[in-house]
Amino acid sequence: MPKAEREQYLGKPDIIDGLPSFTLSSHLEENLSDLCSLVLEVFGAQRCDIAAIYEQNFIGLHSAAKDCQAAYSNIFSALEATKFKDFVYITHRFKHQSADSLMVAVPINLAHNVCLGCLVFAKQNLEPLTNKEKRILKMMTRDTLNFFIQAKETFAAEKFSELQSLVLETNQDWIFVKDRDFKIVYANEAFLNVYPEDMRDRVIGYTTIEEYNEEEAAVFLRDDKIAFAEGSSNNIEDIHLPDGSHTIVATTKTRFEDKLGTPYILCVCRDITEKETLIRDLKKANQELDDFTSIASHDLKAPLNAIRRLLTWIEDESGDSLSENARENIRFVVSRTERMHTLLNDLLRFAKIGRETPNNVQLSLKSAVDEMRLLIDVPEHCVFTSEELLMYVPLVPMHTVLLNLISNAFKHNDKSTPKVNIEAFVSKHYYVIKIIDNGPGIAPRYQEKVFKLFQTLRPRDEVEGSGMGLSVVKKYVDYYGGRVTLESDGQHGTTFTVYWPVGKLTERIQG
Repeated sequence: MPKAEREQYLGKPDIIDGLPSFTLSSHLEENLSDLCSLVLEVFGAQRCDIAAIYEQNFIGLHSAAKDCQAAYSNIFSALEATKFKDFVYITHRFKHQSADSLMVAVPINLAHNVCLGCLVFAKQNLEPLTNKEKRILKMMTRDTLNFFIQAKETFAAEKFSELQSLVLETNQDWIFVKDRDFKIVYANEAFLNVYPEDMRDRVIGYTTIEEYNEEEAAVFLRDDKIAFAEGSSNNIEDIHLPDGSHTIVATTKTRFEDKLGTPYILCVCRDITEKETLIRDLKKANQELDDFTSIASHDLKAPLNAIRRLLTWIEDESGDSLSENARENIRFVVSRTERMHTLLNDLLRFAKIGRETPNNVQLSLKSAVDEMRLLIDVPEHCVFTSEELLMYVPLVPMHTVLLNLISNAFKHNDKSTPKVNIEAFVSKHYYVIKIIDNGPGIAPRYQEKVFKLFQTLRPRDEVEGSGMGLSVVKKYVDYYGGRVTLESDGQHGTTFTVYWPVGKLTERIQG
């Protein structure tokens, strides 16, 4: 048995006068003393002791036989030779004694002959024990083993109690217990420190709301009543401390009963002021952003629509009086208003990413890609193929990601026969979707730039777009816990790989 396991029975010995010695509880000391007295009486022994094994030797536990220490080494060796399974006898001459005594050692074993110690006594007569005497001693050692086991349980309980007290008193959460009358019967140091020193003697044994009026008290005790009635309650509370400061706490109250069946509630309050303040500020900022984007979108779209309509009317009403150059300028302005209109819509969609929590649905990748072929009007001479993959994903975000990547693959392709191939498979954690094209590629120095807002590698007059497509892709993929990568040598096409977390049909994505 490892030393640490043996120490669970009696702890570690102290060194007294150069020798190891166990400090015993009064209860164990009394039991061992009674047992040794019984051995002295039944066997007419000169002395008796109970010894415990510690670091390959025996340490005496009963004070009546402290001068046996010199013999313990020989007793240990003799018992070890029997693998601690049998009685052993050795002769030993004590100080101030003219003749040898016969020392009898009986092992005290747990199951599987794991030895905790031995019962040892000395008698003047050197005759071995009879079978009857051996049976009596075995019964006595069983009692001794029970004393050891009780000592272990007591020792463990004391250690647990010490550890529990240490945890409670060093915990910065406010921990307290209330009885059925809502009076506090226990409070840890952190909770008591909430109160000024001159008020702490009015915490234990009080509800701390003795001075509240009936209505205020009812509000204060509402969660206590819920916990007693339903078993638990949880709440986030804004409270004012006795010193006048304000804090926000997450409070959990749990009903429990003592051994007599008396109900109590355990209350744990955790200070979440900083976290909750940040959350509230974030919610407020998000709401303000939503309001701003909606207002800005409406206020900016309205004049753009008016400009577009006005220019169209001017062109229609002018008939042949406008020169071709003027008509070209009008069409140029109209195209710019349409581009601005598209940009505003894209900005609004980008700002709303992460504000919604759509359910996962079953989606066939091949079917989704076939729908997109119609949306982006893929020319007949283009080669467009896709593998099949059944996924459980939020529909709109996944559609948006695929649509942006596929349309980009065709929009920027400079080959006479554009090719786009979609490969897909599922790994342990991700749906892996590769969009591979044979276009001009993206030079390594631009590969980080393309994911940023309003970035395009070709002028907008050559390729129409807001420069937000890949930013939307990255924001969606990041938000749902995936990633998107880009591979290209800048000459022979580009591969975008989307790693989208594997989902379940009933799973709701958490924000």
